[in-house]
Amino acid sequence: YEQNREHLTAPGISRNAIAKQLRQTDSLFYELTGRHMAPYWRAPYGEYNQEILDWAAQAGYRHIGWTPGFDTFDWVSDTTSSIYRTPAEIYRRILGRDSTPGALNGTIILMHLGADRINQPVYTILDSLIGALQERRYRLAPISKLINR
Repeated sequence: YEQNREHLTAPGISRNAIAKQLRQTDSLFYELTGRHMAPYWRAPYGEYNQEILDWAAQAGYRHIGWTPGFDTFDWVSDTTSSIYRTPAEIYRRILGRDSTPGALNGTIILMHLGADRINQPVYTILDSLIGALQERRYRLAPISKLINR
């Protein structure tokens, strides 16, 4: 992705390059798990354009993004940053969006498995967040179930 805010594909990125990256990721996933990945992907940083989406689709992958407003910013490690959120703030922000029953239906929340955060990792709220969502009658589901209703 080109760093010029015009959503152009970066030089050197091609249909073959996208397909190769997706195949390599699937191969690594298979080596680790003994299974192939589901045919879904998220563009790094959520940055994509129609050309890249088409190339990934031609390689057999469907792009899945997060729901706007549901980036937890768990990747921000600088506590002085204006977008830094503590785990407690993230917890409150997510549940605070549940203003009416079912308001969070279909929501995809962006959280990362790995981040530069050493202090206050966001995964520490997952048990309580999942429990609170389940108490509100939400069911967590794999993306395949969410999009194939």
